[in-house]
Amino acid sequence: MAKINKVLYNIDQRNDTTAAEKKTARDNIGAAANILVSVTENGLMYSVDKVKLDSIASGAEVNVQSNWTQTDTEADDYIKNKPAIPEMEWVQHNQGGDAHYEADKLTIDQDYLSVILNGVEVGSATLGKLVPNPTSTPTNDKVLHLAEGSEVPQWTDMPEAKVVYVSLNDSYATVLGYVNDGKEVILRVWPTQDNPLYQDFRLMQYNPDGSMEFSCVTSGYGSIFTYKYMLYSNGVWQRTNTSATTYQGILIEGIGRNLHLNQNNYVQTNLPGGLYAAPTSMSNSFERITGANFAGAYALGCRYNTSGNYELGLIYTASGMTGTYTFIGTETVIGLDDSITVNQAAYIDLTSMYTPTQRFGGSASTVFNPSVHKAILYSGLAEIGPTSDTKIAIWQSDGNINIAFTSIEVGKVGSTL
Repeated sequence: MAKINKVLYNIDQRNDTTAAEKKTARDNIGAAANILVSVTENGLMYSVDKVKLDSIASGAEVNVQSNWTQTDTEADDYIKNKPAIPEMEWVQHNQGGDAHYEADKLTIDQDYLSVILNGVEVGSATLGKLVPNPTSTPTNDKVLHLAEGSEVPQWTDMPEAKVVYVSLNDSYATVLGYVNDGKEVILRVWPTQDNPLYQDFRLMQYNPDGSMEFSCVTSGYGSIFTYKYMLYSNGVWQRTNTSATTYQGILIEGIGRNLHLNQNNYVQTNLPGGLYAAPTSMSNSFERITGANFAGAYALGCRYNTSGNYELGLIYTASGMTGTYTFIGTETVIGLDDSITVNQAAYIDLTSMYTPTQRFGGSASTVFNPSVHKAILYSGLAEIGPTSDTKIAIWQSDGNINIAFTSIEVGKVGSTL
């Protein structure tokens, strides 16, 4: 049978094929023989597949180690896509200028609250802030203090206490020494089997006979409970019996016209004035506004006259049927068009009656006309009873006519009714 000069995949050709033909067949299909060659590197010999060896670029090194500082992009030890590492620096601000230190490694030790720069401790972390280490040595009786103008904290003497606590074991001389030094002295009585809580007694007074009185005061509903210790000059501590005193608030005599004691025994202001509604029924008579009372024998009134306008009036409420009043100030008239007109208001020695016939200010004042007026305000000093700082206003809002006033007595502090 003639030779078949082709590479077959279903007939074994190994026994009847020469080495040259086998090589030719391998070359034709790209299946080169696995040929090992010897390579010497650093004094050591390696067996390397020739095919792999032939694929290495000419001049390339074997087992090349990467070099971080290599900048030649064509070199075998060049590292591609290196991450950018930010520079670190430790800066210390001084009066003579700033000091800069390179920081290859900066460590903050959470357990020891220390800051370590390149292996050397440079500061401590206090309350979340980095501060330089103090140069002085701490002791139990010193505190860390940053003096004015200094940038490095120092351990300084503990500040002198302003308040001192004493016990029943302290001598008279000891307590007196604290008093003479200007200290605030507090007696602390520690718990006993009968009293599981300690009590503090403040030094209230130093008596002429040399004794010192310590007191503890607590308040209860309707009572004041007092506990007292006396320290006598012979060194004896003595506690008085507990006392409970019923009280009805603070006794105030001559409290004044605009103040009073309410049902809870508290001082309460009672300033004349308030907000009121104008009458809704038309009438030619002034209607007294309930609750609108001045400090004297006067009340505020108003009438909604038959012409559809409103007039303010002062009603005299005491005996004698008539009284006089004076008002010195201004009358400010605000129109519906937001115009403002300020008139002088000098209403001097006008008559006020139990049934008044003229409005506040008489003919010199302005009648409130809802068709043209938004508001009218009177502001000034009044002799309506006592001398008072007085303001009276009338205005319309959502179809309603409102009246308000205040009249605070002046110049008679402590006066009584």
